[in-house]
Amino acid sequence: MRSRLEPTKKVARSLREHEDLLMNWFKARGEISAGAVEGLNLKAKLSMRKAFGFRTFEGIETAL
Repeated sequence: MRSRLEPTKKVARSLREHEDLLMNWFKARGEISAGAVEGLNLKAKLSMRKAFGFRTFEGIETAL
């Protein structure tokens, strides 16, 4: 924050605002991959789109 460069200050502010989230990653020691979660989200959304024409919830549930 002592820098005279505004872009550097912006990065410092951003790091301070997201400190809790950044520290969560270090606490997990990289065991959790965001890629796996994003992949599962994509598969779930795709299944929901495919199941749009089903008349019952059980049909969507089966697709998932």
